[in-house]
Amino acid sequence: MIEFNINLLGPPAQKNIPDSCAMSRGSPSTCSPTWRIPVGDYDSDQPLNIGQNRWYGRLGMPIIWQLGSWVPGRRTTLEFLPAVWLFGDNTDYVGQTLKTDPLFQLDAHLTPT
Repeated sequence: MIEFNINLLGPPAQKNIPDSCAMSRGSPSTCSPTWRIPVGDYDSDQPLNIGQNRWYGRLGMPIIWQLGSWVPGRRTTLEFLPAVWLFGDNTDYVGQTLKTDPLFQLDAHLTPT
């Protein structure tokens, strides 16, 4: 798996704990592409395999909203991850071609600390 995170809006990356404590309020937004290569054992005669014979990946846009006071020990965040999974074709799936439509995903997390 190869994953990249690109900060589009908001504060700079946090490199250490003091940076995290000093971080100001805001709503950082990043772009998070993830790509996976076909790895593992693959047997085209079996419908179920540990490995895959195709490339696939996810393009997401994580969004973090900071709620309330931004004081260490009393920070609350609301996080969303809208994403779309894209799949390549498996051209050797039990003698057929396996195609998968894009898959849309939405994760949400409320994190009180």
